[in-house]
Amino acid sequence: MYFKKDVLGMPVMLSQIGCRVYIIQGDHDSLVPYENSFYAKSQITNAASVEMITLPRADHFIPWSNYQDIKNVLMKLVPR
Repeated sequence: MYFKKDVLGMPVMLSQIGCRVYIIQGDHDSLVPYENSFYAKSQITNAASVEMITLPRADHFIPWSNYQDIKNVLMKLVPR
């Protein structure tokens, strides 16, 4: 119930993001449909940049099963 209420306000919240955004989605996610990443990207309209990264055959638990992929994306955020 709480999740549904939170999701209803997401388009407004997503449009207020101004930093760089990386959307990382596994294309075999059984909990969050892959298509949701396209919706999120369409709603993030004021970000400095938006990059979608699809992890082939990855499920919902990518921070654990695809740790190196996540680390590589996070390292893009570190100033050099």
